[in-house]
Amino acid sequence: MREIICKNCKAKITPDEYDIQFCGCGVYYRRKRGFHNGWTLTGWWKGSVSEIERTRQATRPRKPRVRSKRL
Repeated sequence: MREIICKNCKAKITPDEYDIQFCGCGVYYRRKRGFHNGWTLTGWWKGSVSEIERTRQATRPRKPRVRSKRL
């Protein structure tokens, strides 16, 4: 298989058996449709950002909840 060169960070990505390939910089590629034999930039992967945000939310200091009195 041919290596994919990332358009964002110029890193070489070795494709495996899957049709979507991720780069370390957050870009992902998919196989071209039709009779073309190549790869195209598909979008930006936000997975790492949300994992960091999830960890930050889980470890943030919390204020004690104050319940309101209902009349």
